[in-house]
Amino acid sequence: MRRVRQFCWVMAFCAWSSVAVGAFAPDPSSWSPADCRTFGLTVTEGSVDCGYVTVPRRHEAPDGAAIRLAVVVIGAVAEGRRPDPLFVAQGGPGGSSIDTFAQILIDDPTIRPAVNRDLVIWDQRGTLYSQPTLRCIEATALALEAESEKDRPDPDPREREAYRACGERLSREAGDLSAFNTVENANDVEMLRRSLGYDEINFYGVSYGTELGQYLMRQHPQRLRSVVLDAVVPTEFNLVTGVPQVQQRIAAKYFRGCEADAACNAAFPDLSRRFLTLLDRLDAEPVHLAVAPPQGSADKAVDVYLSGEDLAGVVYQALYMQEATRLIPYIIDRAERGDYGLLSGLLLPMVMFDDTFADGMYLSVVCAERGDSDPEQAAQGNLDPRLKRGGVEGAQSILDVCRDWNIELLPREVLEPVRSDTPALLLSGEFDPITPPEFADQVASGLTRVQRVTFPGGTHGQAFGGACATDVIQRFLDDPVAATDAACSLQPPAAFVVPSDLIVIPPLREAAALGPQAGLMTYGARFLLIALALLVLASAIPVYAIGEVVASLRGRRTVRGPDDWKSRFSEAAPWLPLLALLMFGAALLALASTIGAAVSDNMLLLFLGAVPSSIRWVFVLPWAAVAIVVLMAVAAWEMWSGRRRSLPGRFYYLVLLLAGVTASVGFWKLGLLPALFG
Repeated sequence: MRRVRQFCWVMAFCAWSSVAVGAFAPDPSSWSPADCRTFGLTVTEGSVDCGYVTVPRRHEAPDGAAIRLAVVVIGAVAEGRRPDPLFVAQGGPGGSSIDTFAQILIDDPTIRPAVNRDLVIWDQRGTLYSQPTLRCIEATALALEAESEKDRPDPDPREREAYRACGERLSREAGDLSAFNTVENANDVEMLRRSLGYDEINFYGVSYGTELGQYLMRQHPQRLRSVVLDAVVPTEFNLVTGVPQVQQRIAAKYFRGCEADAACNAAFPDLSRRFLTLLDRLDAEPVHLAVAPPQGSADKAVDVYLSGEDLAGVVYQALYMQEATRLIPYIIDRAERGDYGLLSGLLLPMVMFDDTFADGMYLSVVCAERGDSDPEQAAQGNLDPRLKRGGVEGAQSILDVCRDWNIELLPREVLEPVRSDTPALLLSGEFDPITPPEFADQVASGLTRVQRVTFPGGTHGQAFGGACATDVIQRFLDDPVAATDAACSLQPPAAFVVPSDLIVIPPLREAAALGPQAGLMTYGARFLLIALALLVLASAIPVYAIGEVVASLRGRRTVRGPDDWKSRFSEAAPWLPLLALLMFGAALLALASTIGAAVSDNMLLLFLGAVPSSIRWVFVLPWAAVAIVVLMAVAAWEMWSGRRRSLPGRFYYLVLLLAGVTASVGFWKLGLLPALFG
């Protein structure tokens, strides 16, 4: 069920120790402390508390069955600590807030949207670290098996059986699956507030988290100081049937945007038609790819037959990543040319081996809200035939699960637009693939104290991705009623990347296609050969740099033969290995720093095997080192032909020459020498 994951992607301290009124003070009757390692977190310093809060499975029956919510509280780091925390909610439904946000917010205070408030991060009911967790491992196993089948049926009847088996198992483990819905989820937030000892809270939600925020505004407004809705989902949006329309919108935005960009259109003419042709070709003859699991995963590598539908789905998932925004035309062009490195090395492993997403929670929430949908509604509007067909099939597969699991529908009034006076900040990105800025406009129409901010280059979720959004949120939280300065958000998006903007390093691209564990680690291991060669060259420092100085002071000459240019060249030859060492070392440092900075700025470049062409000058350095090695070869010839220097000295120089040649070959095999002309 490829649609299950469409909504879950987002974007990828020392604490002030004094206690203020309203600071974290949990109720021992409902709070159970836990080691943060239970949630996969590493905490070395600062104020971080981890544990579980027990809540009723059905809040209308407080004495009935209970469930446990995993909670992480990260203490404020700034002086002037405010008593009202910021609750942080991930999307999905089914995404893990703790897995997505907690570690990065613990490690890097600069990306925190509120430094003077506690951050409360919890896994919503049914998600990863909360108990029970609604994950359909039966469907995940089937999906991995099916991807390796070249002629798998579409739709696959085995999928429904897998989800039926999952529903039966989850009903035994979790009990009432109908209790895992947004109404109960919002009630959980209010109970968390009370259990953790906060008098008033602020709420941040992204994607589905924004829908949860709206339910909270309607159900529990009294203790809600402000809300930040990022990648806004209207309560009236139908996730079962409404996705094809927004998919067509974002596809048109990219293809028309490329046509309107002179450089992009020249590099990738007629991109839309070519992409659709590629999808048809892959549907007729899927391409075989080897996909390795992410580093640290217990899964094994699998063979995948990538169809056109698969490619369209993976490219769509890439749109959720801010780093991919300007690379999409380039990625499509490379795929058309048979280069699927980014897909096999990064995107497919992220989708195929993700074991954090609670797809059972996703289905229970969606079924409670939209289990009565008409699947044909997914084909409404002027849609591409492929989107129509996929939309109807995807909707039908979800509705089949809703019936098999017998999920109760929520009252239809909960799907109505929310009306609220709670101060709200709504954030949107023009390149958001699932929640366009128009959705925020719909939600804003029912809010009396609302501020709208749209990021022209933003994708799905603006927070945690840059200083601008972080600052905007911080200013809003400090004074939710005053107008928030969001001028920084007006920065226009960068131009689409074209081939002339990049230098492709084929060996790096081939290695990246194998994944970070097998491929990139193997590529990095090749540097060990260069390092060993440089160690040998470094031996010339004590042997020559010091030895020659001592010999000169003693008035001894180490070069035999007449006093001509050959003799003088041979006499200067010992300094060539030192110069080669210096140049090779400078090349390594320059390449590591510049390429590292480029990859840090956009990780996808690594998996494309490319670096910005603006750093082409760096690749001159290893060529300069190679030129010195050539001079070393000339010097070695003169030494042997003229019998200059002692026999051991000549053999030692050959060893140094061999080290220089080895380093040169190493740079060539890494693709760093040909890159100058790429």
